[in-house]
Amino acid sequence: MTTRAQHSNTKPVVLAIAEGATSPNPGVVNAVAFSSTTLVFMRWSGSAWTTATGMTVESGVIKANGTAQVTGRLGIGATPSPAAPVHITDSGAAEVRLEKTGANAGTFRIYNDGFANIIGPGTAPNRRYSFYDQMGAGTANVASNPPFCNFADYDTGMFFPDNNDKVSLVTGGGERLRASNTGVNVYGTLTATGAVSDNSGQVYSPGNPPPFVSTMKYGVD
Repeated sequence: MTTRAQHSNTKPVVLAIAEGATSPNPGVVNAVAFSSTTLVFMRWSGSAWTTATGMTVESGVIKANGTAQVTGRLGIGATPSPAAPVHITDSGAAEVRLEKTGANAGTFRIYNDGFANIIGPGTAPNRRYSFYDQMGAGTANVASNPPFCNFADYDTGMFFPDNNDKVSLVTGGGERLRASNTGVNVYGTLTATGAVSDNSGQVYSPGNPPPFVSTMKYGVD
């Protein structure tokens, strides 16, 4: 293999690597060439230079035609030592976007601006989300900080008291309703806007209040 400087008709070649033959006119030559804004890889066919199918660098943008493979870790931004297979660093918001074009076009965004944000395709409030198999969120299964909550209201939402078939609804950091495989418990005042029936089929209404009327209200306060 020989290395030498050559020149194309359109771009100065700064490095040419001969494959196989080492005569002054090798059969195939790979080269790295550049213009004022573009770095390209070129090949010498024996009679002319052609741009190789692969990677170019244009005005600081790396473009890969075909398959680009990274062995090890890829750091984007100020990540001289990436700590994961893909490590993105940004002082504002480190973001990944997955964009679909054509039918059902939309962009799925995941970004970190001090909070973990996931934004589905579509336009608010009709964004599209699909979850296959199981979905988990958070490990702080406490009423004061439920894992499923409103972004602007962290102490209101849903949590799982334990791993024994229970789910609870929370408002203001307090548990209000707990459903389990044995029934439903309500914490606080239960207000019903219509008739309520018990598990024996007995229907209660304002004209026929249940025995526990002191803890149940009908109508709207």
